[in-house]
Amino acid sequence: MIISEENPVCRACGGPLYTYDHKKRVHKKAGGIKEWYLIPRMRCADENCECQTLHSALPDNLCANKHYDAGLIEDVVEGVVTSDDSETENYPCEDTMKNWKAWIAGNTTNIDGQLRSFGHRLLEFSVEFLNDSRSLLQELRTRISPGWLKAVSWLLYNHGHRITPLGRLKTTHPLFFAVNGETG
Repeated sequence: MIISEENPVCRACGGPLYTYDHKKRVHKKAGGIKEWYLIPRMRCADENCECQTLHSALPDNLCANKHYDAGLIEDVVEGVVTSDDSETENYPCEDTMKNWKAWIAGNTTNIDGQLRSFGHRLLEFSVEFLNDSRSLLQELRTRISPGWLKAVSWLLYNHGHRITPLGRLKTTHPLFFAVNGETG
């Protein structure tokens, strides 16, 4: 069971969350190794809150909507791990690896926009910061390696945002089309 020392708050109203129940969640590692976690699901204590949704309290090594370890996903996206490696020869499969790369590539603009918004609203960064053309995601990938995916996931999900699942992306990024067999 996942136990956290944090006091989670509702993204909508800022009030405390309480543990509603737990659900089983698989955590897959390279080579097909599986671990099962009992993930707490949280609900807002304020019955009048607008959200009234369940929030899964995922550990740092899992990303929402992904079963594989966040570190492994990051290593695949960075090219550290490939389908040619003996440890990852069959698990994850090559198509899964391609999908992870397309997922990050298709979300880069979204992630950059959310990071700029946080910097401006929460840290009071300047308007020049908002208009800077450099990719904040690329900066994080350079400065926090390994660990950028965990950091980005934590920041976005804990502030009510998300990284859009690959199947819901509408993008013109060439990698997205290459993975999905479409033409750009």
